[in-house]
Amino acid sequence: MLKVCESEKNDQVGGNRLVISGDPRENWYIGWSPANDRLAAEGSWEEWVQLAEAILDENKKRKVGLQEPKINIKKGF
Repeated sequence: MLKVCESEKNDQVGGNRLVISGDPRENWYIGWSPANDRLAAEGSWEEWVQLAEAILDENKKRKVGLQEPKINIKKGF
């Protein structure tokens, strides 16, 4: 599950118990647990895997926007 805060500069990526939150412009994130009053991130192995998969999915989405446009060069005029 991806949670993007439209009104704030922070993005939140994760699940129900484990989340990373941060500012993509500064490229700095911190882990926290919404189920633990935003304190230490803790969860089962499966929840950590869910968080890792969410991060990898978000990374794929972000790379699409960062690709340089291809220039079509035609030989001759």
